[in-house]
Amino acid sequence: MLFQVITAILPVVLMLQQAIPIQGIISLGGTSNVGKTRWLAALCTALAVGKTERMGLPSCNGKYVSLWIANEERAGDIERRVKATVLQHGDKKSAAIVVRGKDKGMMRLVAINEVGTAEVDTKNVARIVKQARKVGAKI
Repeated sequence: MLFQVITAILPVVLMLQQAIPIQGIISLGGTSNVGKTRWLAALCTALAVGKTERMGLPSCNGKYVSLWIANEERAGDIERRVKATVLQHGDKKSAAIVVRGKDKGMMRLVAINEVGTAEVDTKNVARIVKQARKVGAKI
């Protein structure tokens, strides 16, 4: 069969209404020193404790494990940012925030091949998927 007939498309399940799909990927970019790491630490912590309203975001319906792959920050720096957020809000129990910092090397998802075309790095994508499944990450 050359074509598959799709009879139904399953709805996207969101952890944060109208914003973040469960098991989705968020990529955050911007100029230096604007607060990207601090904002992402606050978001991951809010998702881990199930209190996204404190960021002015819609409510989430549970606590979510996050897998954070950073190409610019060391894991220890991210850990300090997360701890600061936890202390600020007095959080006690949460889901995990699993971090891979730049100290482990760059995690490239797309590379330019020998003919100048963008190509997905399937080995790295497979490594990320494996780790996300291992830790039960939802984002």
